[in-house]
This record gives sequence, structure tokens and C-alpha cells, in this order.
Amino acid sequence: MRRTWTLASSLVAQGASVEFVLATPDGESTLREAGFAIDSEAMPDQIDLTLAAARRGGERGLVVVDDAGVTSDALAALAAVSPVACIDDTAERDVPVDVVVNGTVGAEALSYRGLQRTRYLLGPRYLLLRPEFAGGPERITPDEVTRVLVLVGGGDLGSLLERLTDAILETLPEVAVDVVIGPFGGRPSMDSRIHVHTTPKDILGLMLGADMAVSGGGQTAYELAATGTPTVGIRLADNQAMNLQGLAAAGCLRAVGEPDDDGFWRRLTGTLRMLAADATERKRMTARGRRLVDGGGAARVATFLCAAGG
Repeated sequence: MRRTWTLASSLVAQGASVEFVLATPDGESTLREAGFAIDSEAMPDQIDLTLAAARRGGERGLVVVDDAGVTSDALAALAAVSPVACIDDTAERDVPVDVVVNGTVGAEALSYRGLQRTRYLLGPRYLLLRPEFAGGPERITPDEVTRVLVLVGGGDLGSLLERLTDAILETLPEVAVDVVIGPFGGRPSMDSRIHVHTTPKDILGLMLGADMAVSGGGQTAYELAATGTPTVGIRLADNQAMNLQGLAAAGCLRAVGEPDDDGFWRRLTGTLRMLAADATERKRMTARGRRLVDGGGAARVATFLCAAGG
């Protein structure tokens, strides 16, 4: 929802009128508070209300689909009544639409099965990051690491968060650790060096204030690249593999695998120790991250879609 909300805000800023149709009621209150008109399908696998909204849009309308559960047949049904843009991270289904958007590293190499008229907006130039991640102040790389930021998602990961913070503090005992958790996240161990931030409003400030980060490989990893934060990446879900591989190949992240892998904790602590001791490499990672992700993707996609929608 975060990236679709970001794109919607960019579309509004360019003069478009936006309404949301959600697969489930989850997120309704958040988007309504943000000022959007909201509706939800009766069942997650239906598109009845989405089709109705597409027809209301008329000749100047456009449907944006960001839901891997929407089938190729459903995309075709929508495209029969309106131009359609599909945000698709995997290229696993046919995409009979007008525009495909995928801002992840390596997206250009995926074999999408679209139409002859389909246009593709692929790669980090089209990442749907919030506008505050565009540009930003110059990052000063200190000789010593004093703050480490931990971001492993808002869900309950069992004891992983506690084990991560313990490992960081055992490896770098002089640092302070900022931990970002969601409303359903686990809790780190109690230690005066650990500072917990529950759904913080200023995540950008936390990233800019950190000397290094330990993060999952989702959207947050790209936000860290945009802020030039040297990052140790952990795979917390299968769909994060391409992100981590691409960011590691670009040199702005060191991937250490998933927590259940053999040797994971050895790689994690060894990478933390190495980066903490090498300010030159951390400075290089900062430059590589900001070169890869400039934070202007949402505005670029919105400009293209406004033109596509007439």
C-alpha cells in the first residue's frame, strides 16, 4: 500500500483525481485519513468495483493495478474499458496492459509477456519512493560507527529481532542501536544502548542519523540506498532475493543471506565488523546508493501515466 499511496500522491500533485479500490478493507482508514476516496471489493479475488471505477473514468481515466493476485484475465477485462498500468515485480503472469512498472534493480532483465503496445518503466529510475527520499543533505562518513539502525519489517519475526540486536551489540559494543518496529513487531532485549521506535513518523531522519543499517530486502532497502546509508541486507522473504542481489551488485549493500542459512550469524557479525572498521568503504557505499536511487521515480511514473491517461 505504501508505494501505491506514494504514486497516488504524485498523481494528485500533477492534477489527477484519484480513488482507491482495495482488495480488502485493510488500510481503508489510513488512506481515507490521507484524503482519498476509498472502496473495497466484496471478495479479494473480485474486480467488480474496480471495473465500475474504470468505466467512471471515461476517456481520460486510467487504472493502476498493484496486486499480484489480479489474474491476467482480470487485467485484460480492465484493459477493455480503460488504459491500465500494472505494477508487477516478478513477470510471472501475462500482463495484457498499456504500462508495466517495476522499479527494482534487475527489472530490465525480466521477461515480461505484454502486448505489442505495452510500455515498460523498469529499473530504479521508476522506484516509487516517497518524495522526501529525493535528494537530501550530504552524508558525512565518520571514522567510527556510533549508531546502527535496524529495520526488519512490521510483522512478528519471533526472536529474530532480539538475536539481531544482541549480535550487533556483542560485535560493536560501543554503538547505540535504533530499532524500528511496527505495531505487531517483536521486541528487542532490554539494554540501555537500544532505542525502540514504533511506527516512527520521521524514518528519514533515523536513516540519515545512522552510520550503518541492518535491514530486510524490501522497499526499505531502497530507501536506505537513497539516503546513502551503508546497509547489511537480510533476506526475510523469498521475493526479496532479487532486490538484495541487485543492491549488492551495485555496491551499496552487503547481503548476508537469511537467518536460517548455515553461517548466517558469522557472516553478519563479520560484515558488521568489517564495515565499522572501513570508513572508506562506507563512503563508497553511500555514493553508490545515491547514484543508483535518486528518489525521483514516483514523479517520473506519475508524469508518464498522466500523459497516458489523456
